[in-house]
Amino acid sequence: MGTVLVTGASRGIGLELVRQYVADGWQVLAAARAPQKSTGLRDLTREFGDRVSLQTLDVASDLSIADLAERLDGRAIDLLINNAAVYPRTGTHVGELDYDAWADSFETNLFGAMRLTESLLENVAASERKQIAAISSGMGSLNAVAGGAVAESGTSYQYRTSKAALNMAITQRQPSAVIHHSDHGCQYTSYAFGKRCQEAGVMPSMGSVGDAYDNAMAESFFATLERELLNRRRFKTQAEAKMAVFEWIEGWYNPHRRHSSLGYRSPVNYERAHQRSGQETKSFYRLWRQTALTGEYA
Repeated sequence: MGTVLVTGASRGIGLELVRQYVADGWQVLAAARAPQKSTGLRDLTREFGDRVSLQTLDVASDLSIADLAERLDGRAIDLLINNAAVYPRTGTHVGELDYDAWADSFETNLFGAMRLTESLLENVAASERKQIAAISSGMGSLNAVAGGAVAESGTSYQYRTSKAALNMAITQRQPSAVIHHSDHGCQYTSYAFGKRCQEAGVMPSMGSVGDAYDNAMAESFFATLERELLNRRRFKTQAEAKMAVFEWIEGWYNPHRRHSSLGYRSPVNYERAHQRSGQETKSFYRLWRQTALTGEYA
């Protein structure tokens, strides 16, 4: 069937994934911080032998991930399942927030998944299936928050935000032609910034001197933010305000709010339509990219 690597495999969802995949004929790499201590994993190794391989892994540790990548060097992985996660039980409400636990949540639930994915990209690319998955949660859904999920499951700021960030990191679009537009600020005209744009394949762009059009576009956005959100609510803390702005932008403004200047489409829908008909832009970008890399002008 293929090879699957499951993180957080010592219990819960991870252990059940290992059980289901090995029963279905897969070769399973069961990764956890202490897999040898898991009774469930030990039972599966006795039942299925070397079809279940126990791998020591702490996704919050760069060194642990590097060790795993070295052990698996050259081995194809058809399916990588990022399941490892932590769920803080205390300090989850405003007024008693545990910021260390919040940082730990992001370190494991978001950064750990992305670190491991980057480290094993070549292993996945060498396989036939070439699949990567991340186990998320309804608690990471912004729509669920707006729909009353907080009343049902509690605030759980650390866990919710870490899973929402993971969703964005995994599913966010990855455009092939990126233009970074700015004013003439010294940070954007610097050699270091230009070099970084070239390395990342980003084409820098600047507005003309004395042209207020770019600022007008930005000011229009902030005016809308103030009119539709900030002037209608009062926030008890900065954290509450930040979360509200995040929800408004990612849950409403980008995917749903229509704009007359965009043909009464939302920014997300406008971008999708542009991508479908953007062959001229891509051709221009390829020409710029070749020029940037070779220094040759057509």
